[in-house]
Formats: sequence, C-alpha cells, structure tokens
Amino acid sequence: MKTFEVGDLLRFKPASRVNCALTDKPLMGTDGLVLVVEKLEKPGGRISKHFYGYACSTGEKYLWKYDQFDLVQQADQ
Repeated sequence: MKTFEVGDLLRFKPASRVNCALTDKPLMGTDGLVLVVEKLEKPGGRISKHFYGYACSTGEKYLWKYDQFDLVQQADQ
C-alpha cells in the first residue's frame, strides 16, 4: 500500500470519487492540493489506509484515504 509522510504535498487523482463529489469538474490549482499533517496507525502498529491532511484551498483538516492522491512534493527530510 502506498503511504505518504507528514509534510508531503499531495494532489487529488483526477478520477478520485472525492474529487468528483466535491465539484462537478476536476479540482485544479491549489483547490486539489492537500498537505499531510498526521499519519494514523491501526492497533499493533499496522499502517492505516487513512491520514489527516489540510485542504490547501480552505485550510481545514480532514480525514483522507491514501489511494485518492498522487504525490506532488515530498517533505524535506
């Protein structure tokens, strides 16, 4: 499973169900960007399919699913 790190900048995949549900056309520019702010773990330290991220267009924090995004830029290591 693909995961991202805190600080990574992501963009909605064009065919993402969330992208299509948020608007009647694909989100473009900063409207489709999300910054990863918290990774989630399942009990036992297993990786979750979800993470918290800020929607760059609104600054609001949401729970997202990894498979809805492509990596735009990795966080500085």
